[in-house]
Amino acid sequence: MEIAAIGAAFAAVILWDLAMVAALRFVGITLPFSFAPHFLGRREREVLAALNGRSSDSHVLVAGYLLFACPLFAGITAYEYIVRHFIKHSTIGLDSIVGSLAILVITGYCVGVNNWKKRDKVMLA
Repeated sequence: MEIAAIGAAFAAVILWDLAMVAALRFVGITLPFSFAPHFLGRREREVLAALNGRSSDSHVLVAGYLLFACPLFAGITAYEYIVRHFIKHSTIGLDSIVGSLAILVITGYCVGVNNWKKRDKVMLA
């Protein structure tokens, strides 16, 4: 059952990323649909290229929250739900969800700011 929970977490992350890529295309931020399964280096270059010339607020919102914190929150929540519901036979408490969300809001902001600071370095490489 742990494997199913891990699979659900990865599926939630990838589905969120695909939905965000589709939604961001409507506002003029063009990321490829192949963006969703990529991690780390290539993913960062694609986001920076898509956000080229945009403000730091755009970087924080898109790179930090929509493409990092929200999919991670969806994955963690899916994992916790399956583990607690099917293995531990308990419910997810509101405190667990709020705690995860608070941590991810802070880290999402940090990721977005870090992404904005790297925009010139990565684009020149």
